[in-house]
Amino acid sequence: VSMLNTRHGFDAMPMVDCLLFCSDAREDASRFMMATVGELGLPAVRMRMEENLQGMPVLCVSAQASDLPRSGGMRNVFDHGGVLVLEDLDLWSAPSTEVADDVGGFFMMQLSRGAHEAINMVRSAVDNPDVYVLASAIADGEVAPFFLDLMEPLSIIDIELPTPEERVDIWMDLARAHPSLRSINRADLVRCSANVPRFDIYLAVREAIEEAYKLGLMQRRYHPLTRENLFD
Repeated sequence: VSMLNTRHGFDAMPMVDCLLFCSDAREDASRFMMATVGELGLPAVRMRMEENLQGMPVLCVSAQASDLPRSGGMRNVFDHGGVLVLEDLDLWSAPSTEVADDVGGFFMMQLSRGAHEAINMVRSAVDNPDVYVLASAIADGEVAPFFLDLMEPLSIIDIELPTPEERVDIWMDLARAHPSLRSINRADLVRCSANVPRFDIYLAVREAIEEAYKLGLMQRRYHPLTRENLFD
């Protein structure tokens, strides 16, 4: 960064684009995003939309206690840089703004104090060159235009389905963890898992092994994991 600042005549690193991770499996996008957070190694604040007991959307903001400054709490969490994580952005709901000329003003008027502070936190993080803003969404999900505009400049990271070489690595990893899987031909596993997201492969294996495990409990003997059971 110091070398680039000198060569280009900048005082500081220019603002980094916000990153929106998208995948056919929501869990894949989330895992790639959180892996990126881990590589950055900076304090992280996570925001996600949940439903309360009345079925109303609630924006939840969380951070590890070790990442919070000793004074000021969430207000000063990005004073020394950090990462803002927006989980499942396609599930976030925004008030209707069709009847308003001043879209931004109408939106802000409808927000509670807490939601108002959360939106301001996103805006300040986007405008802060020392803060990385990462978001996730399912590939075919529609993110509300308000949130897309809020994150500009924005780059979309498409998490593609695993290639044949990556599927070989996935099945080898699974075989190391689950010896009962090693009796099934790996070439068949790689071929039959084409066009399947990473998370779905791991989930299918987990369910098939649990089914064989429970059957073994009933029969009081080891019941092998069968090819038919796994492919089903």
